[in-house]
Amino acid sequence: MSDYQDSCSMTPPMSPVNFPIQLEEDDVPVKKLHIDEEPCNDLPACFCCLGQVNPSDHDATHTDGHLRRRTLERLLHGSDPDFSSFQTTTCELFGYQFTTQLALQEMMDKLFLFARQQIGKLENMRGDQFGVGHPEDFMAIRHNICTFLEYIKVYVCRYVNDNKWDDFVTKLCQQLHVMLLYIGRLSELPPHRLGNGASRHGNMCPSSAYHVFHLHLDIHWAVLEIVHLVTSRHQGVSGSVCWCHYADGETGEDVFSQCVQLLMWDLLLLAINRHSQISLPEYAKTTPFHCTCIRELWILLIHLLDYRHDHMGKDSFWITLDQALQYVVQERVCLEETTDAELDSDVSPLPPSYQCASPTGFCWWLTTHLAPLYFYTSTGEYNRDNKIKGNYMFVVQSLLKALVSGNSRQNEASMRCYLKCCLSLSEIWEPEMDVLHILWEHFYKRLNDQFQTTGLGLQGLAKVSKTALAWVDVCKRRCRDHSGIEQDNSFYLFLRLLGVHLGRQSKGGVTHGWRQMKGRFYSKFHQRRMQELTETGLYNFSSLFLTLALIGDLEDVAGKMGDLYDMLKFESLDHAQRAMVWKGAFSMLLLRVENGSDISVYADRLVQGFSAVCWEFSQKVEDPSRRHQLWSLLNIYLDSTQDVFEASERLSCSEHKLLGSAFAQVLPACSENELRSVLTFLQMIMARHRSIYKRAMYQSQGLLTVHQVYPAQQYRGVSDALWMFTYSFIKDHSCTLTPPPQLADVAASFTLLAVDLPPGPSTGLKEDFLSSFLYFGHSANVNASVTCRYLSHMLPNQTVLDKLAASLPHYQTQLIQAWFKCVLQVHGDNNQVQELTRLILKLPEMSEIFSQAQVEPADSYNLVVLQFVKALGRGFRTIEGLKNKIAFRNRAAGYFGEVTKHMTPVLKKGGPPEALRAIYTIAGHMVKHCSPLLYAKSKCDCLLPTILDKLVLPHVLFSSSKTIAPDVMTAIRDHLHLFVQGLGKLDYRQDPYIQRQLRNIVCQYMTRFPVKSTSSLGAAHIHPLVVSLNGSYSKSSTEEATSLREYVLELVRDNLLPLKGTSVPASASTALTYIGEVWQKTTSHRTVARDCKPLLHTVLDYVLLCDVLSTKQQATYLLQYMLEASKRAPDAMSVESIAAIIKDYLNKHVRLHHTKTFKTIETVSLIYPDVIRQLIPTLTQTVKDIEVKRGVGMDSNLRQSYITVLRNLGEEGQTVIAQLQQ
Repeated sequence: MSDYQDSCSMTPPMSPVNFPIQLEEDDVPVKKLHIDEEPCNDLPACFCCLGQVNPSDHDATHTDGHLRRRTLERLLHGSDPDFSSFQTTTCELFGYQFTTQLALQEMMDKLFLFARQQIGKLENMRGDQFGVGHPEDFMAIRHNICTFLEYIKVYVCRYVNDNKWDDFVTKLCQQLHVMLLYIGRLSELPPHRLGNGASRHGNMCPSSAYHVFHLHLDIHWAVLEIVHLVTSRHQGVSGSVCWCHYADGETGEDVFSQCVQLLMWDLLLLAINRHSQISLPEYAKTTPFHCTCIRELWILLIHLLDYRHDHMGKDSFWITLDQALQYVVQERVCLEETTDAELDSDVSPLPPSYQCASPTGFCWWLTTHLAPLYFYTSTGEYNRDNKIKGNYMFVVQSLLKALVSGNSRQNEASMRCYLKCCLSLSEIWEPEMDVLHILWEHFYKRLNDQFQTTGLGLQGLAKVSKTALAWVDVCKRRCRDHSGIEQDNSFYLFLRLLGVHLGRQSKGGVTHGWRQMKGRFYSKFHQRRMQELTETGLYNFSSLFLTLALIGDLEDVAGKMGDLYDMLKFESLDHAQRAMVWKGAFSMLLLRVENGSDISVYADRLVQGFSAVCWEFSQKVEDPSRRHQLWSLLNIYLDSTQDVFEASERLSCSEHKLLGSAFAQVLPACSENELRSVLTFLQMIMARHRSIYKRAMYQSQGLLTVHQVYPAQQYRGVSDALWMFTYSFIKDHSCTLTPPPQLADVAASFTLLAVDLPPGPSTGLKEDFLSSFLYFGHSANVNASVTCRYLSHMLPNQTVLDKLAASLPHYQTQLIQAWFKCVLQVHGDNNQVQELTRLILKLPEMSEIFSQAQVEPADSYNLVVLQFVKALGRGFRTIEGLKNKIAFRNRAAGYFGEVTKHMTPVLKKGGPPEALRAIYTIAGHMVKHCSPLLYAKSKCDCLLPTILDKLVLPHVLFSSSKTIAPDVMTAIRDHLHLFVQGLGKLDYRQDPYIQRQLRNIVCQYMTRFPVKSTSSLGAAHIHPLVVSLNGSYSKSSTEEATSLREYVLELVRDNLLPLKGTSVPASASTALTYIGEVWQKTTSHRTVARDCKPLLHTVLDYVLLCDVLSTKQQATYLLQYMLEASKRAPDAMSVESIAAIIKDYLNKHVRLHHTKTFKTIETVSLIYPDVIRQLIPTLTQTVKDIEVKRGVGMDSNLRQSYITVLRNLGEEGQTVIAQLQQ
């Protein structure tokens, strides 16, 4: 074999040929690179890794790499690769000294032989069993090789003589080819070296696989640099060897092109290998780069090829890449079965043999990750402002067309993935209408498709916006940014592409693209096509036009969309389609309002459909599903109209036309929940209207200029529509039993609206602020819950209070009356009543009442109302003078108002218990503390009789055929004492009416409740008439309480204990038990002693005449209790007074029941003998008179009974006995 052939062999000899000193392969001296030293900048540049590539990390290259060391910049500018190196006469290569200017020319074979030896040595350095060795040993070899390759570049630039250029270049290209053949294809490296080729430790990595992989990168790039230098200095050089052979039989045009193709195919095969390991969702997160050095190599290729394209007319990077990718897309490979005569073994086949599961997906993925590399400068800086060269030719012709072609239609998952890639490219490339043309031709035929993907669950379904506002927001977000892109289907991604391409053109002032695309879009829709659209199709159609409106001519798009909607027959659409049309139309209205465009024409169309639905809804549809469908349509209209009002800045776009007369139809037909929704809508509309109107008036300071007349008309239009179509219903429904809370909010808004914009002449209403306020805030017909919530809205407004003060002299009285009504009718722990109470307490009149009574208001409104009643009663008692008292009584009557009318609904229903308890508590305290206020004998319309008739003594009480509701009876039991105590403050001794009412109370309720309370029932069930006398039970009882006690006991005596001969009334036992309960609770003997006056005679009668043993025992017990109390408190009931009662008793009964009478007298003598001593003369004379009257002489039985009595009287008794015996 010749020397040349030997030097070109892929297997180097063990020692250099004709070298002065015979060397073994391992004898080449190695210059050590100390690992603990910082990398020196005088070392040649080489690839230094930063590990795996993070797509979001733009710090792409190491500081010691080619880009940061500016080797590429010097290469592109034709500068000396390294001015500081190889400037001496001799240079060191592979540990030996060579003549700098002659070494490569004269000893090229030997130097390349050394290089191959070093390569082989590094590849054979396996380190330990894990492939780990010393980084300095690996780097020393890489340094030797890189220094040699750097020397070649320097030599080409400095020392090559033109006379010897051709021979030198030919030989150099051959040696470079041999080196590439020797190291083999980058893509053919063993898997363990490719897998371990990345390291974040860079060149300090101890792995031999890392250094072998990166040495291959060093050599491939250096060879490309050298070939570039050679071909750029002498463009006619093509080389004498063929490096590669294409599948179509052609060979490369020149050495550089072949070298680039070899390197690019190696990089493509590496990327194909990575692509085979990822799924579609991983496209964005996984790059085609094994490590940052691969990405740096791509960046170097981009700049180098584009430089040659710009300055030498060669193929650019994208063209070069496209040529290779065409083979991938077409799945063509070079046939390796060719004979040696056809293809030399040293020529690499292109494209090499590979397997790519998804060529189209691979091309999208690769292109998407390569395009952003254009943001890197030739020095490795990342700059988003760099102008990017696009590659739409390949994307459009080879990828998009194949993507949507009928033969290779992709599934939805693939379409989504590829369109995301296309979107990423479109963001950094210039707009291209061809992209939209191709995709639109694909999607317009599939508007009715669901674009679903299998295996993704809910994520695979299209997301349909629930409201028009949400729809608009989604469309805006698509045109503005790419958040939420993971949930988009392929059609939504197309809309994003539409926004990117057309939107960027529109921002740049270019309109021809819009005009061209507009025609393509509009021409696809006609009546038949519109009627073919399903619910999904209508949603996609509307989304398309909303996107066009955002990026194009809004007026033109909105008009066209409205015309296309008109092609649909609304009555023939199903519910879902109607809903979709309405939401789409409202979405376009929102865009027009935001743009300040008039919407009257479009609003009229919507109102027509709304009126039709309202009419059907008001016909009391019996089918629940149909009613639900109609309500859902109405709800869409309400929500969307509210969104339109909220989006409007000045209400100057004819928004009032959306408030049609159909509201008057739909409000009465609504159920409770539906009505809440409509009222909430009205409240929001009115609040928005008032806010905008106030702002406009403030800005204009009340003066309407010529330019403000139209907006003022708009405000009037909105207010008149509200007055005309909804106010009457609000008034009527506020008087119902269960109006929703939102109705009060709307009523308050109407009253405030009346301040600025009362009903106009066209409404036919005569309503102003005062009439509206008095109706909702004071009318007895309006439900208390409405009044309460209404006043809570109105009273914090100082403007309202000022207008009331100017219009109503006694407005505070009316407000207190309204509050009192609310407290009576709204029950439980109601926050609204609590708030109203807080506001009412701030009124000066209310503060005066509490301050005069020296009462501090409580926190709970339930206590405040009782404090208020007590304060009124206390205030009345302190007033002097008849006129003042009459004035105070009239004012209090104003506070209470029609109190019984407010109570009637609850009393009629007999519940609920909570409401009854509240009513009886308040009314009871009114009677107890304010009875002098409530009752005037000269006034027939005073409140007290009505209260008693309604609450305490209703007519049903006196009817034997009717019964009182159990809950009502319970309320009476718990509160009757308050009424009795209140009546006790009146002149019951002189007033027949009060006497009659007290008598009725005692007679009706004494037997209706158990008198004797057991321990299990507790104090809560004490008889109310017992509780009524609570004031008399203590030792410090007042004269008022004691007098009431005496009167009640008299009523009990006269009405419940009357004896007719020996006939005992049925109520006797109850009455006697009642008296006993009263005495048991009385702690003062004086008070019990005073009870002798009304009760002693009656009790003695029962002891004498009652034949019922139990009743007789009760009477005897009471007699004993009463006499013992009198004995202990003789000053309260004197002996003489008791003796007078007994004397009367004796005169009444002794002649008929002389023996029994003396038996009763005996009982008294045993308990209280002093009383009987006072009666000894009377008793003696009575005995004698009886005997005389009988005419039979002495009556031994009578005298014996009398003697028994006398024996209990001590000496006085013994004296009388002696006299009788004589």
